[in-house]
Amino acid sequence: MDPFSILLPGLVGAVVVAAVLALTRKRTGWDGLRVALAVSLGFVATRLIVKRPGAFPPTYGENWLPLLALVAAAGAWSLTHARAGYWVRGTQTALLSVAGTYLLLASLADQSGIWTLTAAYAGGALVLSLALERLSQRGPRLLLLGGPAVAAGAAGAIFALNFSIDIGRTFAGLALIHAAAVALTWTRPARQIGPVLACVFGPLFGLTMVVGTQYGYEVPVAVPLLLGLCPLAAFVPELTPLRRRAPWLRIVIGTVLAIGLGAAAFALADSGAASDDPYASY
Repeated sequence: MDPFSILLPGLVGAVVVAAVLALTRKRTGWDGLRVALAVSLGFVATRLIVKRPGAFPPTYGENWLPLLALVAAAGAWSLTHARAGYWVRGTQTALLSVAGTYLLLASLADQSGIWTLTAAYAGGALVLSLALERLSQRGPRLLLLGGPAVAAGAAGAIFALNFSIDIGRTFAGLALIHAAAVALTWTRPARQIGPVLACVFGPLFGLTMVVGTQYGYEVPVAVPLLLGLCPLAAFVPELTPLRRRAPWLRIVIGTVLAIGLGAAAFALADSGAASDDPYASY
């Protein structure tokens, strides 16, 4: 498997992020719109390279992903521009996650338990988004970059090597897009950028995970749970016993914990894929 082919869609997405931010750099007061639009268009470009969506409306659930990315961008910008409160942003993120998850699952032949799955995945995306927003206003900026990038990067490796190259390329692209957005807005206040990144990254990560785990791939249940915990590992260095430590030490602790969770998810996915392989013993 060629690593460049796995990373290519994400590299294109990162270039789109850089281009959008560069073209809109003179728009003062538009930080929320710039970041939301850059991340969503980067994800759309990544997904279009991975797989063309076909007709509209999509007949196959996963083809909704690019359109849902645009909806996430519009919602994130409108909430930031309107200076909406924390729980108002959470409500909109929840609605997007529920509607998006249902659209992704509605085309599956087996409709049993669809609302249970919708509630579970949408709830996970909501928790991730709200937690990342809180984190962006508390911890060192590198923690906002590290946790989500590790989670999406680990998911990309897991799916590309064990389950689906297309989903692996999508997750790898999300990791590169998020990293590019954080790096290119590093000088902007975290309170302006963090909520937007959280409102976009959380749903996109969760919705991509829906496709990866529900479209015929035998993914162990613990794998998405561990991957979802990767960004939240950054909260550990913010606990009272560690919060007075040097920023570099807290960054190292949060990064090591996130990488550990990603490695555990990779080991579980690898063992699960091997056990399902009828030729594994040959």
